[in-house]
Amino acid sequence: MADEKFSLIDYLMLFAFLVAELGTFGLPLNLYQFVVLLVCMMLTAHWLYLENDLRIHRGIIGLFAYIVAVTAFNMCDLEAYKSIIFFGIQIVTFYLYIKRTSREKLYKLLYIVAIVFAITAIFQEIAFFLHFKCFYDFTAYGFPKPVIRGGILAVSSLCSEPSHCAPVAAFGMWIGLRGAECKETFVKPVFTALIAVFAVITMSAVVYMSSLVVVGVYLFVNRLSDLRKRTKLILYCAIAGVVILAVKPGLMVTVFSRLNQFKNMSIDTGNDLSAVALVSNFRIAVEKLKDGYFFGTGFDSHRIHYWQYINSIYDHLYQYLNIGDAGSLYIRIFSEFGIVGLFVFVFACVKKVIFGMKSRHYDVGAITILFMTLVLRNGQYENLFTVLCICIIWFSRGILTERKLEERGIGTNAPFP
Repeated sequence: MADEKFSLIDYLMLFAFLVAELGTFGLPLNLYQFVVLLVCMMLTAHWLYLENDLRIHRGIIGLFAYIVAVTAFNMCDLEAYKSIIFFGIQIVTFYLYIKRTSREKLYKLLYIVAIVFAITAIFQEIAFFLHFKCFYDFTAYGFPKPVIRGGILAVSSLCSEPSHCAPVAAFGMWIGLRGAECKETFVKPVFTALIAVFAVITMSAVVYMSSLVVVGVYLFVNRLSDLRKRTKLILYCAIAGVVILAVKPGLMVTVFSRLNQFKNMSIDTGNDLSAVALVSNFRIAVEKLKDGYFFGTGFDSHRIHYWQYINSIYDHLYQYLNIGDAGSLYIRIFSEFGIVGLFVFVFACVKKVIFGMKSRHYDVGAITILFMTLVLRNGQYENLFTVLCICIIWFSRGILTERKLEERGIGTNAPFP
């Protein structure tokens, strides 16, 4: 397939991905928020004046009607409504962008993002071993201090922490694998290998888990009739697994420890902060359910109710973690939209996975599974990849099923040059 050229909007979206986690530097908006607002205005103008069609997917309208209704019924908090507004702007921006683009162009953009992150991460690791602190310590630009584990830098690339690299690495690997199979011209084995190296040197369990899911789903959905290809891929995965366990030997112990703590609803006062965050926030959501909040307490309300419950649940908690986002999107939805909201969310995800697999639209099923994995340890509604996944899974009008623009009811007027 011939490469599609990028427009100004595409380059702005690419820039938004690269600066998504930069600090505000004392300004009211960070660079990502500014670019999103700019792109939203440009796309609105495009659809309103060039296409004369600014219809918004009814699913988006229904989603926000439910969010506002539950929130308004339970609380009146200015910060919550500000969060709803920006979340809405993000959803509309990505919806209008995806509505006018193709799968190839979207995949190409995400692949380039992953390559830039990978090159930056490898450069950071090399700079660390050469003791060039200014090239791997980006605290001056609003990032936290670098994480060093066992004498090795756990790279965070352009993210604020290593675990936040998970969606970038996972999408890059999925596009690299699928693109090679579909013979996409922008996919190169050397770049996919760089992305795989990037995933390894993050030393993050979240990145490893999401990468494993990508490879597992690919092996499941990919109809590799060539035994040599299948054997080669499995061999590469086995080598990567050995490297990961060599870099992080306690990974399996950590995973089983967290599962055990979650099962017993207990907190070990050791060093496993992820387990502390997940268990403590889940117990808050359970206590809210016991108090009758079957429909939750509204958007961005977990941070308020956290302080109402946490000290009555634990009298020895040594660190308060993930107060705002609950540490997981599942736990946050459970807390803010109740057991009803959590059921609807999981049902919608599972339905999309079944649809993707049954209809052989494997990208739909794979990206939904990947999304469900990523939000196990990310509870931010406003996270760029969370918004992106919501739009391409539920509001994409066929971008992942490879329907042409005309078949999706889209006009042919060119976007910005």
